[in-house]
Amino acid sequence: MNKKTFYLILMIIPIIISCSNMMNPMYLYYNRTKSSYNNTNDVTTPDAVDADKDPFIQGEHNNIGYGGFDGKIFDTWLFKVSFQSDKLPIYNFFKDNRSWSYNGTDWKNNSANYYKPENGENKVYGAPFVGTVDIKNLTVYKYDKYNPLYDSKGYLSGRMDRFRFYSINGEAVIPLKQYLIAVDTYSKFVFAYGAITATSSTFGNKYPTEFEAIEFHAKKIHFYEYDPIGYVTENGDVIFYQHYKTEFVANPTGYTPKQHGYTRVASHNSQGHGYSPYRPITDNVEAPDNEKEEFKNKLSTLKNKEFKWRDYSGYINTGTGQMNLEEWKNAKHSGKSLELYTYKLTDDTIELVKTKYRTDQKHIEVYKLKNITSKTTAIYENANKTKLNLDINKDNAIIVNAVEIGTEDYGPIFVDRVINAKFTNGDTIYTFNEDGTEFTLEYGSWFGKKKYNYKLARFDNKLSINYSAIYKASPGGTFGDYGRVVLRNNDDLIKTSTTLGQIWGLGTADSEAGLGYNAHRVK
Repeated sequence: MNKKTFYLILMIIPIIISCSNMMNPMYLYYNRTKSSYNNTNDVTTPDAVDADKDPFIQGEHNNIGYGGFDGKIFDTWLFKVSFQSDKLPIYNFFKDNRSWSYNGTDWKNNSANYYKPENGENKVYGAPFVGTVDIKNLTVYKYDKYNPLYDSKGYLSGRMDRFRFYSINGEAVIPLKQYLIAVDTYSKFVFAYGAITATSSTFGNKYPTEFEAIEFHAKKIHFYEYDPIGYVTENGDVIFYQHYKTEFVANPTGYTPKQHGYTRVASHNSQGHGYSPYRPITDNVEAPDNEKEEFKNKLSTLKNKEFKWRDYSGYINTGTGQMNLEEWKNAKHSGKSLELYTYKLTDDTIELVKTKYRTDQKHIEVYKLKNITSKTTAIYENANKTKLNLDINKDNAIIVNAVEIGTEDYGPIFVDRVINAKFTNGDTIYTFNEDGTEFTLEYGSWFGKKKYNYKLARFDNKLSINYSAIYKASPGGTFGDYGRVVLRNNDDLIKTSTTLGQIWGLGTADSEAGLGYNAHRVK
């Protein structure tokens, strides 16, 4: 083996194995006689569900047109798979002049439809030393209406009709035999459905060798009852929720799907994480008296604290690198951090105060204790029957509707502070657009007037520095195209770099060095 081949194998292995139970070689199936698919003795048919409590009957997600497009398209869409340099998969559905071939079998003799992409259509990106690597000799498989890893006896009749499952068999220096994702053609949500049961190691890198269906692991519930890991858009793109990306990267060979305790059903936007629409419909459970008493004792220690929260989903940390502005806009982040939520707890209420940035507008809601469900959790309800789930399992924070609420508030993110804002100082004029991501800077007298157009390049790499951001100017400067923009004096004063530089070399937000073109807010 020459040195280049050794490095290629060494570097590609971590990318491939990082895809865990959803993305790894020999994924989810190592011996048909031990797998749940043929071992019917381990699978029992669930009890029937009353129609009024059946999530496969109740709810708008039971329309095949849910999500804005007809789910029948999954029977013609082909499926593309690549891997990013940060080890996350890239999935896309698409249509061209090719089609699925029928009555095939995968490498474990599971019946499947299949097609064979051209070499180079699917890739592993950013492998150190060797860069991008093509996935070669690839076959993509689609399993219609059945889970290739679990006996259909384990589901109520008709449950699988709306699901499609996907896998690949190819090679990128090492073999890629991977069972991938389950897609619900009705809700358009994407689910994980397996657990790693054994691993091996090459050059110190762990990778899975044995798998079983998730029904035998974790909470031992059906795969579709876990929180979706993402959803499919009408353009065929698979969008992952942040909880999946974070948990997967943190433990790639130990990842399993979870129920995070969300109190809203998942929705079709990048911040729309939530629970599965197929989670069982159940009534609230009442805690025993001793646990109720523990809850009340814990609650009494928090009554003098004020908890604060903003929606910081629009804050993206790219370090000192360029952010993807179009992706940020498409995710509809604008304005989400403008409202401050303040929570105050008493023995039997939660007072929620919503305060709008730079206004005196306050909206107060009072939620009354409805039900203590455990020694750390309870449900509160307001006059409109809107519920809050409170978890007081932490000393310096509370959990409300599966979101951690602390005691710090850093104010809105920079772009929200300058939405439609205008700053002037004589001939110096800043004019921001409707989402704060662009502005024009004009300065100088009529015979020497200059005008620059700026676009957001990145946020500062600390959430606490929300009064500063880096924008890219056009035309650029001698030393670079980027300038730091800062707000001072309670956001009434604005300044920017007088000399344009590199995106990574613009000083710190607290320094006044290199800042000028002062102007004052007029709206």
